[in-house]
Amino acid sequence: LDTAKLYLRVDQDNEDYLIESMIKAARQAIEAFTAKTIMYSTWRMIINPGYAVSISDSAYLSRDKSRGDGGVLIPKSPFAGLIGSPVIIDSYGRREIKDFRLDTSGREAKIHFPSAQVLVQSDKTQIEINFAAGYGDEGEPIPEVLRQAMLMVIAQLYENRCGSANDQVGLPLTLHENVTSMLRPFQNLRIA
Repeated sequence: LDTAKLYLRVDQDNEDYLIESMIKAARQAIEAFTAKTIMYSTWRMIINPGYAVSISDSAYLSRDKSRGDGGVLIPKSPFAGLIGSPVIIDSYGRREIKDFRLDTSGREAKIHFPSAQVLVQSDKTQIEINFAAGYGDEGEPIPEVLRQAMLMVIAQLYENRCGSANDQVGLPLTLHENVTSMLRPFQNLRIA
């Protein structure tokens, strides 16, 4: 809040709530554009074991390769780490999966599972993966470019807080061209 107020040249405290909401909106806009998690946070992912095994690379699991093809994509980045081992949940209860292999060599983390340990008992069997992602507190530091982009978006929101002739209520925020240029190197693009 103090950094944003300094950037906006705001001295009074009567707009703190407004600026805090703009900080949150700026973070969400940048996360949506880049497909990155800005704030360090923990996540739980539940997947189908049959799918997990089918896209895992057996040569990578046996350590015949240094980087795996396929694998279960961890949907948040930057990946900060697993919280415990993945767990298989079935009619027998919860069991830790020990022979998985995590691939963090690419832009996004992937995890591979062996078929021997992830036997599908029924259609209700699941794999639970708990992980952390994001910058800041316990993850890697927030890159300065992302900090600057957030401040620029906050300024854009602050300057247009009272509306303008071009306002379209309900439409998402359009990021300024300078901001998108700064964010492009951080963008995770999905190809369908």
